[in-house]
Amino acid sequence: MDGAIPNRAFALRLQSWLLVGWVVELGALVATGPRFVKCDTPKTVPFDDACREFVAFLASQGSPTSLRWFCREDVTAYRRRVRVLASTPDANCAFYERYYRYGVSRGMGLRLEATFFTEATSWCQVWCPQNEVDASQAMMGGSLHYSVNSHPPHATTHSSLALALWRALDTLRGPSPFLAFVPRRSWLETLTE
Repeated sequence: MDGAIPNRAFALRLQSWLLVGWVVELGALVATGPRFVKCDTPKTVPFDDACREFVAFLASQGSPTSLRWFCREDVTAYRRRVRVLASTPDANCAFYERYYRYGVSRGMGLRLEATFFTEATSWCQVWCPQNEVDASQAMMGGSLHYSVNSHPPHATTHSSLALALWRALDTLRGPSPFLAFVPRRSWLETLTE
C-alpha cells in the first residue's frame, strides 16, 4: 500500500476541504461514477459527426438528446444545485467546436460530456486534458470519449436577471467545486486551432 490513502483518511480530508453536503454527494458520485464510451481518435471525427454520435450515445443512456453548450458565465452553482441561463448564446457551440479542434490538434484525447439536465435538454461541454498527466489520469489514450453524468446536480433555468441575483447569493455562500471545471467564454474565445 505504498502511497495509498486509506478511504477513512480520504473521507476525513474531504470533510475538512468541502462542506458536509458536498462530501455526501461526492461519495455518491464516486460510487456511481460517470458513464462513458470510448470512440475513434478525434482526428478522424469532425465536430458535427462527434455531436451526432454523442446524441446517439445520450439516447442509449436514456438522457435528453437536445444539446445546449454552456460556459461559466452562463451558470452559477451552490453545492449540488446548478442554475443556468435559459437563453445561452448560440456562439457557445462555435466556441466549443473551436475547443474541440484545439483538443484534436494537441493529440491527447478529449471528451464530450453531458454535465447536467433540464427537462428535455442535456447541458454539455468539451473537456480536454491540460497536459500528459491529466490525459493519463483520465485514461484518454488520445481517443474521443462520450460521457454522461450518472449523478447530475439538480439544475434549473433562469432569466439573466434572476441568474445575476442567484450568482450574487452563491458568491456570498462560497465557491462551488462544480464551477472550477467549466471553461470561461472569454478563454474559449482566445483559442486558435
